[in-house]
Amino acid sequence: EFRRPRGSVGKAEELLEVFDFGDIPIPPHMTPINMSTLTPRPQLQPIDQVHRNALLHVGSWMMVVDSEGKVLCLRRGPKLVTCPNAWGLTGEHRLGREGALETVKRGIREELGSHMGDHVRFFRSLSDNPVFYFREYGPTNGNRVDMQLTHVWWVQMNQPARKLPLQLDEEVADFKWISLHELDEWFREAHQSLNATGVTGLRLCHHTVLSLWEYMIAAYREMHEK
Repeated sequence: EFRRPRGSVGKAEELLEVFDFGDIPIPPHMTPINMSTLTPRPQLQPIDQVHRNALLHVGSWMMVVDSEGKVLCLRRGPKLVTCPNAWGLTGEHRLGREGALETVKRGIREELGSHMGDHVRFFRSLSDNPVFYFREYGPTNGNRVDMQLTHVWWVQMNQPARKLPLQLDEEVADFKWISLHELDEWFREAHQSLNATGVTGLRLCHHTVLSLWEYMIAAYREMHEK
């Protein structure tokens, strides 16, 4: 594993497709959404404006699992605008009007290294529809709002972690391959901290992302047992 710079297109230049709910009321956080019920806007929007103006967009969160059943967790860099130093999974915004699987394949290549895709056994969606992820970050983050239709994926690798050619980009401060049991402990500690202090503690950024973690792990377990 070694560091590499991001590609030639920086995050600020990424263009996203955005949508309107139309006559549909904005749903609660983590509601599955049938995208055929939404209205796409004709113009793509820069990613920074999407978050500053609370525009509905599309992305993917990926559970990358090695052949021994361990999950890849990434710690965000200390200089990132949202959730610095927090742990998360591999994520990627949908650029333009690319397909959901195309986004995931690009995300694996861009976030984890150009050769990681050669070691994917399969890609499997964990839900029939993306879930509506909603988070207001408040004045400390420029009043940014995340309104994302989030596809959740299981990306199964064909090798144990030690044999995978992981090449993390400069936005990742650290990584771990951890068991589901260890993840359960993370969630238990986060809930204990939430109950005691109102925040999730040092590992996970906030309760909304915790709910997405738990949704994905539950869906993975259900699908894995079939």
